[in-house]
This record gives sequence, structure tokens and C-alpha cells, in this order.
Amino acid sequence: MSDTQTDGKFTKLGTAFLQDMVGHGADVIASYTDIPTEAAEQIAFHLAERMTIHWGGSMLYVPKNSPLKLHKRDLEIWQAFTGNNQHQLAQKYNLSIITIYQIIAKIRKSLPDKQKDLFDE
Repeated sequence: MSDTQTDGKFTKLGTAFLQDMVGHGADVIASYTDIPTEAAEQIAFHLAERMTIHWGGSMLYVPKNSPLKLHKRDLEIWQAFTGNNQHQLAQKYNLSIITIYQIIAKIRKSLPDKQKDLFDE
């Protein structure tokens, strides 16, 4: 396949993704700053162009959930976990009970160990 082929399925998908990146990027930039919409669009366009240079030609999977979003969800599950409500949490977050247990174990493992008692040997 040559670099000039522009009508393939993945090329169309990639082009749509970049156009979406520009549109959504401009919206985010404009809504979080005092930058005029036109300038926000230019910034978003340059960002999409930079991503094309950096990622162009790659087969890329874009996950639906960002790691930050998943971490936030996992912390919510941890905070809501009472020791016997895994079924309710699984339903609430549309996850399996096994996944709830895995999340609880992962968070529990990431917590610092309880400090030893000075008089315990």
C-alpha cells in the first residue's frame, strides 16, 4: 500500500478521528481558557497534526476508559465496599463480582502496610 492511498477503511477512520480531535480539542481549549474559538481551533489543528507526525502509520486502539477514569472508578468501589456488598457494586458498575474482588485486592495491595506496634515483636 502506498503512502498516497487515501480511500482505505482505516484511512477514513483515522481521518475522522483527527477531525474529531480538532473539533473536540477546540471545544475543550475554548471552554477552559479565554482563548477565542478560532485560535482554539488552530491550536487543536496543530495538535492533531503533531499526533499525525508522531503516530502516523500505526495501528492504534483507543480505549474507552482512560487510566485516570478507571482509577477514579476503582477508588469509588473501594470506598463503597463494606465487605459484603460485592453483588451490589458489580451491578452498579456493570462489572463481574470477580472484577470487584480484583479491584478491592489491587487497592488493598497498594495501601501502605499498617505500622507495627512498638511493643509487638
